Order: sequence, then structure tokens, then C-alpha cells
Amino acid sequence: MSYRLLSVVRRQRTGRGWQNWSSGRSGASAAEAHSVALPAQAQVVICGGGIMGTSVAYHLSKMGWKDIVLLEQGRLAAGSTRFCAGILSTARHLTIEQKMADYSNKLYHQLEQETGIQTGYIRTGSVFLAQTQDRLISLKRINSRLNVIGIPSEIISPKKVAELHPLLNVHDLVGAMHVPEDAVVSSADVALALASAASQNGKQWAYELGLSNEEPVSIPLHACEHFYLLTRPLETPLRSNTPTIVDADGRIYIRNWQGGILSGGFEKNPKPIFTEGKNQLEIQNLQEDWDHFEPLLSSLLRRMPDLETLEILKLVNCPET
Repeated sequence: MSYRLLSVVRRQRTGRGWQNWSSGRSGASAAEAHSVALPAQAQVVICGGGIMGTSVAYHLSKMGWKDIVLLEQGRLAAGSTRFCAGILSTARHLTIEQKMADYSNKLYHQLEQETGIQTGYIRTGSVFLAQTQDRLISLKRINSRLNVIGIPSEIISPKKVAELHPLLNVHDLVGAMHVPEDAVVSSADVALALASAASQNGKQWAYELGLSNEEPVSIPLHACEHFYLLTRPLETPLRSNTPTIVDADGRIYIRNWQGGILSGGFEKNPKPIFTEGKNQLEIQNLQEDWDHFEPLLSSLLRRMPDLETLEILKLVNCPET
């Protein structure tokens, strides 16, 4: 296999024939689908076996609920959860969201010890960049709310940003916010750990959701394509605890991935997917679209210009709900 360089892709934005990528972050393959007879009734029925559904099952089981059934159309954590970038940040605009994210951070930190399932939890911290004074004011407000509820964070200078992440171009920054206790995880493995803990407390799960219904079940939710880039390790691999970078003005995020880079973003005009109403039971990596990803790639290379010669492993295109 020949490898593409970021600088080459930026100019050509082409390339096919890559081998299927199997995520080193995902343990979803460990959750083999198996046939379970559905009970005639249950106190609680949860639809969907991703990280949200398994989390609901986990917390209900912790509260002592036993009669719980979780329904999943394929394998646990085999949908969009499997492709999630796994960035765990408390830097939210609303205090209730900050408290929920902080709770999740603490839960995932101890989940490996509770279940014996590795979740990929690494405390990296996050750095949120500001290219404008308006963005910096917004970060200062978030910082104040975090401090009020006891979550460590601070507003830092561009010079400090460069110290935390030497690969970053900081010349266009007016400031940033550092949240040292943020983390990264493998979302699929977290979901499997939550499901395992819940099943030990009496929860059941079954697949092929909806096949027994006389009427179709309509859910008011539609996915769009979401892109992120995976690279080979740097010549000097990034430390596992290298801070995650969020550049809202550039519409991108950057995190360490096996000594290299995982970087994606949220473009102005996302592409809807499954418009025909058809969805695979287990979502595979969708078609690359370098033309659509190019604005985010340009933002990435402006922020980390030394990556021009870095080898690309994969452009992941996955559903984002």
C-alpha cells in the first residue's frame, strides 16, 4: 500500500483503493449478535444499543431496576458510537451540560475498574482556541461557569498554548481556555462496559428492533455525513496525554490517535445521508469525499503546518446523529 501525504491530498483531493479500516479504538467486534427471545412485557424497553442506550440501562440497573430490555438492530455499539471521536469535554455553555459531562468523565474514569473492560480512558486535557475577541469572551464565560461548579479551567495566553502543544501555529490566536481534566475514550468500549455492568444487574438485550412490529416505528432523527482524518504516527509520536485541541473558529478538533492525529470538524453545509430511508444494520465506513473535507483540511494545516508531510491512514466518513 502506498501512503498519501496531507500536502498532496490538499492539492489533488483524490484517491481510492484504500483497504477497509478496522478501528484500533473500537471493541465493538467483541459484542457478537445473538438471538434472545423477547419477553412478552418489560417494565422498561430501551431502543438502541449505542452509548446512550447502554448508559440508560446502566443507570436504571444501578437504581435497582431489574425488568429492563434493551433492543438493538445489530450488535451493541456497532452504529455511530463505533466511529465517535471519543472526546470527553466539560466545556459546555450550559451549567447543567457541564455537570453532566463532569459526571460522565468521573464515571468513565472508574468504569474499567468496575467492569474489567478497557475503555481507552486517558486524561489529556483540552485546549479551546480563540482567534477573535468575541470567541475569547465566550470562553471566559464558560471558564467562569466551570470554576463555579468546581471544574478546574483557566484562560491562557497563546504562548502557553504553544507550550502545551508545540505543533500548533498560535500566531493568529488572541487567547485560549485550558481544561486539564478533560479526557478521551473509546466510545464503543465505553458502551460495551456499560452494557456489561447493566447485564450483571439483570438487564437483557435483543437485536432486530422493529421486525415484530405490525406498524413501522418512525424516529424523528436524521443523520448526516461526518468526516475525520486519521494519520500515521509522527516521526516523534505524540504523547498519549497530548491535549485535545478545539478550534471553533476553524471548525475543527484535533486529538492524539496512536501517536498520530485524529482530526475532524463540522462544516457549514453538512451532507444528509440515508435520505432513501434505508440504513445498514451495522454501519460501515462510507465513501471518502475529499472535496467536501477540503475546507476542514485547510483549517487543520493552517493550525498544524508541520503536518504537510504526514502520512494519511484514512479519511473516515461516518453517520453523525
